Amino acid sequence: MMNHRPRAYGEAFLTTFRTFMTPLQLIEKLIHRYTMFSCQIGDQKQRAAKESFSLLFRVVNDLTIPDIEEYCLNLLVDFAHQLICSGNLTMAKLLRVKILEKVMMYKQHKWSPYYSTLSSRAVTTNPPTLLDLKSVEIAEQMTLLDSELFKKIEIPEVLIWAQEQCEERSPNLTRFTEHFNKMSYWARSQILKQEDAKERERYVIKFIKIMKHLRKIKNFNSYLALLSALDSALIRRLEWQKTITDSLKDYCALIDPSSSFRAYRLALAETTPPCIPYISYPFKKKEHIIGFFDNFENYLDEDAMWQISENIKPREGKRTCKR
Repeated sequence: MMNHRPRAYGEAFLTTFRTFMTPLQLIEKLIHRYTMFSCQIGDQKQRAAKESFSLLFRVVNDLTIPDIEEYCLNLLVDFAHQLICSGNLTMAKLLRVKILEKVMMYKQHKWSPYYSTLSSRAVTTNPPTLLDLKSVEIAEQMTLLDSELFKKIEIPEVLIWAQEQCEERSPNLTRFTEHFNKMSYWARSQILKQEDAKERERYVIKFIKIMKHLRKIKNFNSYLALLSALDSALIRRLEWQKTITDSLKDYCALIDPSSSFRAYRLALAETTPPCIPYISYPFKKKEHIIGFFDNFENYLDEDAMWQISENIKPREGKRTCKR
Protein backbone atom coordinates (compact mmCIF):
# COMPACT_ATOMS: atom_id res chain seq x y z
CA MET A 1 0.00 0.00 0.00
CA MET A 2 2.85 2.38 0.71
CA ASN A 3 3.90 2.40 -2.96
CA HIS A 4 0.51 3.77 -4.00
CA ARG A 5 0.47 6.72 -1.61
CA PRO A 6 2.65 9.13 -3.62
CA ARG A 7 0.52 8.49 -6.70
CA ALA A 8 -2.68 9.05 -4.71
CA TYR A 9 -1.28 12.29 -3.29
CA GLY A 10 -0.33 13.41 -6.79
CA GLU A 11 -3.79 12.71 -8.17
CA ALA A 12 -5.41 14.52 -5.26
CA PHE A 13 -3.11 17.50 -5.74
CA LEU A 14 -3.86 17.73 -9.47
CA THR A 15 -7.56 17.64 -8.70
CA THR A 16 -7.50 20.37 -6.05
CA PHE A 17 -4.58 22.75 -6.77
CA ARG A 18 -6.78 25.22 -8.68
CA THR A 19 -8.52 26.10 -5.43
CA PHE A 20 -5.38 27.81 -4.10
CA MET A 21 -3.19 28.67 -7.13
CA THR A 22 -3.38 29.14 -10.90
CA PRO A 23 -1.89 26.66 -13.39
CA LEU A 24 0.67 29.30 -14.39
CA GLN A 25 1.84 29.71 -10.78
CA LEU A 26 2.15 25.94 -10.44
CA ILE A 27 4.08 25.65 -13.71
CA GLU A 28 6.53 28.34 -12.53
CA LYS A 29 7.09 26.54 -9.23
CA LEU A 30 7.55 23.14 -10.88
CA ILE A 31 10.08 24.52 -13.37
CA HIS A 32 11.97 26.12 -10.48
CA ARG A 33 11.83 22.85 -8.51
CA TYR A 34 13.05 20.82 -11.50
CA THR A 35 15.90 23.26 -12.19
CA MET A 36 16.96 23.25 -8.55
CA PHE A 37 17.09 19.45 -8.16
CA SER A 38 18.33 18.49 -11.65
CA CYS A 39 21.67 20.22 -11.13
CA GLN A 40 22.33 18.44 -7.82
CA ILE A 41 24.12 15.12 -7.36
CA GLY A 42 22.38 12.13 -5.83
CA ASP A 43 19.65 9.64 -6.75
CA GLN A 44 17.13 11.26 -4.43
CA LYS A 45 17.68 14.71 -5.96
CA GLN A 46 17.43 13.35 -9.50
CA ARG A 47 14.27 11.46 -8.58
CA ALA A 48 12.74 14.68 -7.25
CA ALA A 49 13.61 16.42 -10.54
CA LYS A 50 11.93 13.66 -12.58
CA GLU A 51 8.85 13.77 -10.36
CA SER A 52 8.67 17.53 -10.87
CA PHE A 53 8.80 17.10 -14.64
CA SER A 54 6.16 14.36 -14.54
CA LEU A 55 3.80 16.58 -12.57
CA LEU A 56 4.54 19.54 -14.85
CA PHE A 57 3.74 17.41 -17.91
CA ARG A 58 0.37 16.45 -16.39
CA VAL A 59 -0.45 20.08 -15.62
CA VAL A 60 0.41 21.18 -19.18
CA ASN A 61 -1.62 18.31 -20.62
CA ASP A 62 -4.68 19.45 -18.64
CA LEU A 63 -4.45 23.13 -19.59
CA THR A 64 -7.70 24.50 -21.02
CA ILE A 65 -8.37 27.58 -23.17
CA PRO A 66 -8.82 29.97 -20.20
CA ASP A 67 -5.46 28.79 -18.77
CA ILE A 68 -3.41 29.41 -21.91
CA GLU A 69 -1.74 32.77 -22.30
CA GLU A 70 1.27 33.93 -24.27
CA TYR A 71 3.52 34.28 -21.23
CA CYS A 72 2.75 30.70 -20.17
CA LEU A 73 3.55 29.34 -23.65
CA ASN A 74 6.83 31.30 -23.81
CA LEU A 75 7.76 29.99 -20.37
CA LEU A 76 7.20 26.41 -21.50
CA VAL A 77 9.15 26.94 -24.74
CA ASP A 78 12.08 28.33 -22.75
CA PHE A 79 11.93 25.34 -20.41
CA ALA A 80 11.91 22.91 -23.35
CA HIS A 81 15.00 24.70 -24.69
CA GLN A 82 16.59 24.34 -21.24
CA LEU A 83 15.92 20.59 -21.35
CA ILE A 84 17.55 20.31 -24.78
CA CYS A 85 20.62 22.24 -23.67
CA SER A 86 21.04 19.97 -20.64
CA GLY A 87 20.76 16.84 -22.80
CA ASN A 88 17.31 15.71 -21.63
CA LEU A 89 16.04 15.15 -25.17
CA THR A 90 13.31 12.63 -24.31
CA MET A 91 11.72 15.02 -21.83
CA ALA A 92 12.06 17.89 -24.31
CA LYS A 93 10.32 15.91 -27.08
CA LEU A 94 7.44 14.88 -24.81
CA LEU A 95 6.94 18.45 -23.61
CA ARG A 96 7.23 19.85 -27.14
CA VAL A 97 4.31 17.73 -28.35
CA LYS A 98 2.09 19.16 -25.62
CA ILE A 99 3.32 22.71 -26.21
CA LEU A 100 2.39 22.45 -29.90
CA GLU A 101 -1.10 21.23 -28.94
CA LYS A 102 -1.59 24.19 -26.60
CA VAL A 103 -0.19 26.68 -29.13
CA MET A 104 -2.73 25.42 -31.65
CA MET A 105 -5.53 25.81 -29.11
CA TYR A 106 -4.33 29.34 -28.26
CA LYS A 107 -4.16 30.43 -31.91
CA GLN A 108 -7.54 28.93 -32.73
CA HIS A 109 -9.05 30.74 -29.75
CA LYS A 110 -7.72 34.10 -30.96
CA TRP A 111 -9.48 33.97 -34.35
CA SER A 112 -12.24 31.43 -33.92
CA PRO A 113 -15.77 32.70 -34.70
CA TYR A 114 -17.09 29.68 -32.82
CA TYR A 115 -16.37 31.31 -29.47
CA SER A 116 -19.21 33.30 -27.99
CA THR A 117 -20.36 34.70 -24.65
CA LEU A 118 -23.61 33.22 -23.41
CA SER A 119 -25.80 35.21 -20.96
CA SER A 120 -23.65 36.95 -18.32
CA ARG A 121 -21.03 34.19 -18.11
CA ALA A 122 -18.11 33.67 -20.47
CA VAL A 123 -19.04 30.23 -21.72
CA THR A 124 -17.03 28.93 -24.68
CA THR A 125 -17.56 26.07 -27.06
CA ASN A 126 -14.71 23.77 -27.99
CA PRO A 127 -12.38 25.05 -30.73
CA PRO A 128 -13.24 23.68 -34.18
CA THR A 129 -11.50 20.59 -35.39
CA LEU A 130 -10.92 19.33 -38.90
CA LEU A 131 -14.07 17.23 -38.54
CA ASP A 132 -16.18 20.32 -37.80
CA LEU A 133 -15.40 21.93 -41.16
CA LYS A 134 -16.95 20.94 -44.50
CA SER A 135 -14.65 18.90 -46.71
CA VAL A 136 -15.53 20.83 -49.86
CA GLU A 137 -14.82 24.18 -48.16
CA ILE A 138 -11.48 22.91 -46.83
CA ALA A 139 -10.55 21.83 -50.36
CA GLU A 140 -11.55 25.22 -51.79
CA GLN A 141 -9.54 27.18 -49.22
CA MET A 142 -6.50 24.96 -49.72
CA THR A 143 -6.83 25.70 -53.41
CA LEU A 144 -6.94 29.45 -52.84
CA LEU A 145 -3.74 29.30 -50.80
CA ASP A 146 -2.06 27.19 -53.48
CA SER A 147 -3.11 29.54 -56.27
CA GLU A 148 -1.86 32.63 -54.42
CA LEU A 149 1.58 31.08 -54.08
CA PHE A 150 1.62 29.60 -57.57
CA LYS A 151 0.80 32.91 -59.27
CA LYS A 152 3.92 34.49 -57.77
CA ILE A 153 6.30 32.02 -59.41
CA GLU A 154 8.23 33.59 -62.30
CA ILE A 155 9.33 31.57 -65.34
CA PRO A 156 13.05 32.43 -64.82
CA GLU A 157 12.83 30.89 -61.34
CA VAL A 158 11.78 27.56 -62.83
CA LEU A 159 14.60 27.64 -65.38
CA ILE A 160 17.18 28.56 -62.73
CA TRP A 161 15.92 25.80 -60.44
CA ALA A 162 16.18 23.24 -63.23
CA GLN A 163 19.83 24.18 -63.72
CA GLU A 164 21.09 25.16 -60.27
CA GLN A 165 18.42 24.25 -57.68
CA CYS A 166 19.27 27.49 -55.89
CA GLU A 167 16.68 28.45 -53.27
CA GLU A 168 17.86 32.06 -53.06
CA ARG A 169 17.41 32.59 -56.81
CA SER A 170 14.04 30.79 -56.88
CA PRO A 171 12.33 32.20 -53.75
CA ASN A 172 8.70 31.87 -54.87
CA LEU A 173 9.19 28.34 -56.16
CA THR A 174 10.89 27.48 -52.88
CA ARG A 175 7.95 28.88 -50.87
CA PHE A 176 5.53 26.88 -53.00
CA THR A 177 7.51 23.70 -52.31
CA GLU A 178 7.74 24.45 -48.59
CA HIS A 179 3.98 25.00 -48.50
CA PHE A 180 3.47 21.54 -50.01
CA ASN A 181 5.75 19.93 -47.43
CA LYS A 182 4.18 21.76 -44.47
CA MET A 183 0.68 20.74 -45.58
CA SER A 184 1.78 17.12 -45.76
CA TYR A 185 3.39 17.17 -42.29
CA TRP A 186 0.37 19.03 -40.91
CA ALA A 187 -1.99 16.31 -42.21
CA ARG A 188 0.14 13.54 -40.65
CA SER A 189 0.20 15.40 -37.33
CA GLN A 190 -3.58 15.89 -37.36
CA ILE A 191 -4.03 12.12 -37.59
CA LEU A 192 -1.35 11.12 -35.07
CA LYS A 193 -2.53 13.61 -32.44
CA GLN A 194 -5.76 11.64 -32.06
CA GLU A 195 -5.29 9.27 -29.13
CA ASP A 196 -8.29 7.06 -29.97
CA ALA A 197 -8.02 4.60 -32.91
CA LYS A 198 -11.53 5.37 -34.12
CA GLU A 199 -10.76 9.09 -34.12
CA ARG A 200 -7.63 8.48 -36.17
CA GLU A 201 -9.73 6.57 -38.69
CA ARG A 202 -12.25 9.41 -38.82
CA TYR A 203 -9.44 11.83 -39.62
CA VAL A 204 -8.04 9.59 -42.36
CA ILE A 205 -11.51 9.28 -43.89
CA LYS A 206 -11.91 13.06 -43.64
CA PHE A 207 -8.67 13.63 -45.56
CA ILE A 208 -9.81 11.14 -48.21
CA LYS A 209 -13.04 13.12 -48.61
CA ILE A 210 -11.05 16.36 -48.93
CA MET A 211 -8.85 14.71 -51.56
CA LYS A 212 -11.94 13.71 -53.56
CA HIS A 213 -12.99 17.36 -53.68
CA LEU A 214 -9.45 18.47 -54.54
CA ARG A 215 -9.40 16.03 -57.45
CA LYS A 216 -12.83 17.24 -58.56
CA ILE A 217 -11.73 20.88 -58.65
CA LYS A 218 -8.44 19.80 -60.25
CA ASN A 219 -6.06 20.91 -57.53
CA PHE A 220 -3.37 18.27 -57.96
CA ASN A 221 -0.92 20.08 -55.69
CA SER A 222 -2.88 19.86 -52.41
CA TYR A 223 -4.20 16.48 -53.52
CA LEU A 224 -0.65 15.11 -53.74
CA ALA A 225 0.38 16.80 -50.48
CA LEU A 226 -2.40 15.00 -48.59
CA LEU A 227 -1.76 11.76 -50.46
CA SER A 228 1.92 11.90 -49.51
CA ALA A 229 0.78 12.22 -45.88
CA LEU A 230 -1.62 9.28 -45.96
CA ASP A 231 0.86 7.16 -47.93
CA SER A 232 3.80 8.02 -45.66
CA ALA A 233 5.44 5.09 -43.87
CA LEU A 234 4.51 6.28 -40.37
CA ILE A 235 0.80 6.49 -41.29
CA ARG A 236 0.63 3.53 -43.68
CA ARG A 237 2.17 1.13 -41.12
CA LEU A 238 -0.80 1.58 -38.77
CA GLU A 239 -3.82 -0.71 -39.05
CA TRP A 240 -6.74 0.67 -41.08
CA GLN A 241 -10.05 -0.64 -42.35
CA LYS A 242 -9.95 -2.39 -45.72
CA THR A 243 -12.10 0.36 -47.28
CA ILE A 244 -9.44 2.91 -46.32
CA THR A 245 -6.51 0.87 -47.65
CA ASP A 246 -8.39 0.14 -50.88
CA SER A 247 -9.15 3.83 -51.37
CA LEU A 248 -5.51 4.74 -50.84
CA LYS A 249 -4.41 2.14 -53.39
CA ASP A 250 -6.69 3.74 -55.97
CA TYR A 251 -5.41 7.21 -55.12
CA CYS A 252 -1.77 6.12 -55.22
CA ALA A 253 -2.26 4.89 -58.79
CA LEU A 254 -2.11 8.54 -59.87
CA ILE A 255 1.48 8.88 -58.65
CA ASP A 256 2.74 5.56 -59.93
CA PRO A 257 6.37 6.40 -60.90
CA SER A 258 6.44 3.94 -63.80
CA SER A 259 7.00 5.39 -67.28
CA SER A 260 8.03 8.76 -65.80
CA PHE A 261 4.73 9.24 -63.91
CA ARG A 262 2.68 8.55 -67.02
CA ALA A 263 -0.65 8.38 -65.10
CA TYR A 264 -0.09 11.83 -63.57
CA ARG A 265 1.02 13.37 -66.86
CA LEU A 266 -2.05 11.98 -68.64
CA ALA A 267 -4.36 13.31 -65.90
CA LEU A 268 -2.87 16.79 -66.31
CA ALA A 269 -3.07 16.61 -70.09
CA GLU A 270 -6.78 15.72 -69.95
CA THR A 271 -7.60 18.49 -67.47
CA THR A 272 -9.04 21.83 -68.56
CA PRO A 273 -8.32 25.00 -66.53
CA PRO A 274 -8.74 26.24 -63.87
CA CYS A 275 -6.29 23.77 -62.46
CA ILE A 276 -3.24 23.72 -60.18
CA PRO A 277 -0.62 23.68 -61.37
CA TYR A 278 -1.97 26.26 -63.88
CA ILE A 279 -4.15 29.27 -62.86
CA SER A 280 -6.39 30.61 -60.09
CA TYR A 281 -9.94 29.91 -58.95
CA PRO A 282 -13.04 32.04 -58.28
CA PHE A 283 -13.59 30.79 -54.72
CA LYS A 284 -14.22 33.31 -51.94
CA LYS A 285 -11.79 33.32 -49.05
CA LYS A 286 -13.23 32.11 -45.73
CA GLU A 287 -11.10 33.49 -42.94
CA HIS A 288 -12.18 31.03 -40.25
CA ILE A 289 -10.87 28.12 -42.35
CA ILE A 290 -7.72 29.98 -43.42
CA GLY A 291 -7.15 30.76 -39.75
CA PHE A 292 -7.68 27.11 -38.83
CA PHE A 293 -4.87 26.14 -41.23
CA ASP A 294 -2.56 28.71 -39.57
CA ASN A 295 -0.28 28.44 -42.60
CA PHE A 296 0.13 24.71 -41.75
CA GLU A 297 2.81 25.69 -39.22
CA ASN A 298 1.54 23.53 -36.36
CA TYR A 299 2.96 20.13 -37.13
CA LEU A 300 5.10 17.65 -35.26
CA ASP A 301 8.66 16.99 -36.32
CA GLU A 302 9.63 13.68 -37.92
CA ASP A 303 11.04 12.15 -34.72
CA ALA A 304 7.96 13.02 -32.66
CA MET A 305 5.63 11.58 -35.30
CA TRP A 306 7.60 8.34 -35.49
CA GLN A 307 7.57 8.11 -31.70
CA ILE A 308 3.77 8.41 -31.65
CA SER A 309 3.38 5.97 -34.55
CA GLU A 310 5.51 3.38 -32.77
CA ASN A 311 3.66 3.93 -29.51
CA ILE A 312 0.43 3.14 -31.34
CA LYS A 313 1.92 0.12 -33.09
CA PRO A 314 5.32 -0.95 -31.70
CA ARG A 315 7.83 -2.47 -34.09
CA GLU A 316 8.19 -6.22 -33.77
CA GLY A 317 11.65 -5.96 -32.21
CA LYS A 318 10.42 -3.48 -29.59
CA ARG A 319 7.40 -5.40 -28.31
CA THR A 320 7.55 -6.13 -24.59
CA CYS A 321 6.09 -9.17 -22.86
CA LYS A 322 3.46 -8.58 -20.21
CA ARG A 323 3.99 -10.52 -17.03
